[in-house]
Amino acid sequence: MEQTANYGRYKILFSILAVLLLVWGAMGAMEITKAPYSGYTLSPDNVVTQVRAGSPAEAAGVQVNDKVTKIDGYAVESVAGFYERGRRAIGSEGKLTVMRNSVEQELKFNYAAQPTADMLASSGAGALIGLAFLILGLMVYLKNPTRLSTIFCELSLMLALLYLPGPYFAAPGARRVTNAVISLVVGAMLAALLYYCLNFPRAKEVLVSRPWLQKAIFIVAPLLGLVFALINLATPDISAGNSMLLNVAAGVIYGGYLLLAVIGVIHSYAKSSAGERSASGLNLMLLGVVIGLGPIVITILYHTIFPHAGDLPGERFWGVTGIAIPIGLALALMKLEPAAAAAKAGEEAAT
Repeated sequence: MEQTANYGRYKILFSILAVLLLVWGAMGAMEITKAPYSGYTLSPDNVVTQVRAGSPAEAAGVQVNDKVTKIDGYAVESVAGFYERGRRAIGSEGKLTVMRNSVEQELKFNYAAQPTADMLASSGAGALIGLAFLILGLMVYLKNPTRLSTIFCELSLMLALLYLPGPYFAAPGARRVTNAVISLVVGAMLAALLYYCLNFPRAKEVLVSRPWLQKAIFIVAPLLGLVFALINLATPDISAGNSMLLNVAAGVIYGGYLLLAVIGVIHSYAKSSAGERSASGLNLMLLGVVIGLGPIVITILYHTIFPHAGDLPGERFWGVTGIAIPIGLALALMKLEPAAAAAKAGEEAAT
């Protein structure tokens, strides 16, 4: 845990990245109110799973179990069509082409502004969590640049990018590149999160005895992220079956990484004494991870197992629990490092 110049050399780089992310989030915040609202949700194979009461979709006659074939005239299988369609203006006409009882119908509605509750549950909560990661990750690292705080700062910067609302780019090419980069970051972030949880407060024996496992952590999820990045760049047509397959793969791999991260923290907690849990900050870390990741893992697994099911009660608000993750991780790391430094000083004095 010693402080070294090697870890401290990233201070300028991380600070510059943090400033750029703040600018990114500020630009995105100005776009929040421009996002249109239709009020329906789709399964990975494009079946309507939920229609919100009082929404434009409900007024248009959209029903649960409708099979959507086109959105605003673009085939749902067309990734290129998704980018060409872009963000619709509030008040503009929207069209859904659906198959219902083997009969194709075109349903029309006008896009509305997002309800305040939806804005707060998605963009508002995301901005709050993103800022927490950004500020706490950089603060802990700058205060004491160690191996763990460096990993934590890298993880925090990636999570800030994913959580902070980004600006909207009208050019399809710019949106393709942006989404491709975000897909890559998702895979890298999950790998960093799992690696961090398996190294806190010290490296687990399974990692030390099996070096190949460390490599696998940074291969599987990032590889899936690369697949999604290539899809965004190449914009191929994706059938309902392939879309479902990709969703299952994402649920199993991404959800599995999150689940293993939670298990890793629980394992460290179970193997430690009460004194070690307090001194190392494991109590704080476990609390933050369970509160923050628990609802997310449940949501991913639920929709992977039941792809046509509607949202769980209050699901759209569950994401706000993510604020517990940066708080818990930061407090735990700040508590661990002084304890580790004191322990090392004691060992050196004894020798």
